[in-house]
Amino acid sequence: MNKESMLKRAFNQAMVNDAVRHVDEKADFLVIKNYMTRYAKKHGVDVSEEEIEKYIVQQKRRYNEALRGFSFHRRMMK
Repeated sequence: MNKESMLKRAFNQAMVNDAVRHVDEKADFLVIKNYMTRYAKKHGVDVSEEEIEKYIVQQKRRYNEALRGFSFHRRMMK
């Protein structure tokens, strides 16, 4: 498994983890980072913590941009 594929799979699996609540960004970041680090070790992919952190920030930014058009829905769900 290459690094990009591993990052994508690990991030997607971490996001559906019950511990990620989408309420506390700092806590979610740590949970996702921990999950991705363990996933990389489990699959023998050499990836640095900086690469994982950078990927998480990038994906969270894309996630927030995608939700920008759903502001009414997000307000109603709170």
